[in-house]
Amino acid sequence: MTISYHASCADKNYTKGPYSRMGKSGPFFFALILSPVPGYEPRKGAEMREEKLLNYLKGACTGRKYRASSAELEAVLGISGTDLRKLVNRMRRKGIPIGSDRWGYFYATTAGEVYSTIQQLKTMENGLAAARRGLEQSLDAFPLREGAS
Repeated sequence: MTISYHASCADKNYTKGPYSRMGKSGPFFFALILSPVPGYEPRKGAEMREEKLLNYLKGACTGRKYRASSAELEAVLGISGTDLRKLVNRMRRKGIPIGSDRWGYFYATTAGEVYSTIQQLKTMENGLAAARRGLEQSLDAFPLREGAS
């Protein structure tokens, strides 16, 4: 699924994408992300990206059934995959229930969705620990010399 939009989406003047040919104003969740709110001061940096991601996930990706791929979220938010993963990590640390599986991200709507994401993270954690241990063992193959760091 490819979603395209540009600056005029905030004004609901769609010139690209599936809604331009139908005379419709587009998906509701874009209004959550792009519409200006009276008296609203835009936030800067990560905080603003967090808000955009949260609004998108809550509006379009509630539950595993409606997950969005990393590529889709990167395109919608205009960020890199690395930035997306950092953003998701930061939000999860704040207790925001962003679920994921091998196929994408979603706003978790059940304890089971959160639990399966926790299990996936534990598996990743164990894999990283094993890789670290392997690298630590590889250090034995290197000669020790003074002044080496």
